[in-house]
Amino acid sequence: MMEYMKIADIGEEGKEKVKALEESLGAHVMAYEFGFRLAKLTEEQLQEIAAVEEELGSGVMLLAYHK
Repeated sequence: MMEYMKIADIGEEGKEKVKALEESLGAHVMAYEFGFRLAKLTEEQLQEIAAVEEELGSGVMLLAYHK
């Protein structure tokens, strides 16, 4: 199964470096790392996720995964 990216735990020093980079670039930067596999869900479970996504609105996407 493919691994997908998650937000990286880069610590306080890493956060400061990324913040400085953002200021330099004038853009938002996010740090990711490999870290999870998507859960195998039934059609019924996928429909449950889709219903909550619709309730949340604004293009929200939910991901179910295993560490």
